[in-house]
Amino acid sequence: MSCSVGAFGVPAVDIDASFSDLLNNLCFTASGWAIVGGCSSDFMWDVWRGPGYQFSETFSAGAGYRGTGVDHEYDGFAFDVVQQGPVLGVAFRS
Repeated sequence: MSCSVGAFGVPAVDIDASFSDLLNNLCFTASGWAIVGGCSSDFMWDVWRGPGYQFSETFSAGAGYRGTGVDHEYDGFAFDVVQQGPVLGVAFRS
């Protein structure tokens, strides 16, 4: 787990963990993030969490759930949105 201050002074928290089954040469991972801040909005947040699997040195896949929200008002314009849903992904490394 690491904590830092990102762009524009927005605090960020990054949580990553992985473990492997050495008997069967399997590699499962679990990772995620949580970000809370303001920047040019009144308030914003972003959270993601999910497991993954490393099939080989060059191929992995993962799934998770992500939610993000922003509350922004400027010159009579209001933007107050929350989006959330499942995430699927694959990665190829050379």
